[in-house]
Amino acid sequence: MEEDPDRVKTQVSLLEANIRAHLEQHNSKFKGEVLSKVQELLAQLESKMDKKLGKELKKHDKGILKRFKSMEDKMNDGFAAIMGQLVKKKKRKKGDDFFEHILADYSQTHGRRGIRGR
Repeated sequence: MEEDPDRVKTQVSLLEANIRAHLEQHNSKFKGEVLSKVQELLAQLESKMDKKLGKELKKHDKGILKRFKSMEDKMNDGFAAIMGQLVKKKKRKKGDDFFEHILADYSQTHGRRGIRGR
C-alpha cells in the first residue's frame, strides 16, 4: 500500500501550516508576555529614576534657594547701609544748609573769594 505522493505532500504541507500556526500563536503569546514584563520593568525603572531625579532636583533647588537667600540678605544689608549713609548725609545737610546761607551771604558782600579772600 503505497500512498499517493500528492496526498503525502498535501498532508505534509497541512501539518507544516498547522505547526507554523501553532508556533505563531505560541510565539505571539510569548511575545505578549515578554513585552508586558519588559514594559512593567521599564515602568519600575522609570519610577526609580524619577525618585532619584526628584531627590537630586530637591537638593539642587535647596542649594539654589540657599544661595538666593544669601544674596538677598547681602542685598538687604547693602541697601540698609546705603540708606543709613543717606540718612546721615541728610542730617548733615540740614546743618550745612544753615552754614551755606551764612557763607553765601558773606561771599556776596565780600566778593568772589569769600572768607579766605584778602
